[in-house]
Amino acid sequence: MQQTTACNAVHTVEQRTCKWLVRMCDLVGTELPVTQEFLAQMMGVRRTSVTGVASQLQKEGLISYSRGNISILDMNLLQRRACECHRTVRELYAAEFDDTERTALPFRPSTCR
Repeated sequence: MQQTTACNAVHTVEQRTCKWLVRMCDLVGTELPVTQEFLAQMMGVRRTSVTGVASQLQKEGLISYSRGNISILDMNLLQRRACECHRTVRELYAAEFDDTERTALPFRPSTCR
């Protein structure tokens, strides 16, 4: 919880959007049934902010999106654009729950892990 609060205070909307996309990919894969409105609500920002970031990420080939669906096209670049908070939370989770096999693995494009 503290990590999320700090993240919201110091990281840009772009970094946080990338972080959320990486996290969701980690949970469900590269095809995300999620709207920009949902992402905006999760981050506590306006939808127009997410729309601007999503447009830029799509232009740069990191994602593709259409109504209610976001496809991750380049996980490596998306991870580099994300803030470090996702990795920090994964490492804390691994330490707390001794889940090193799942959380210590690097992401692979097909499975995001």
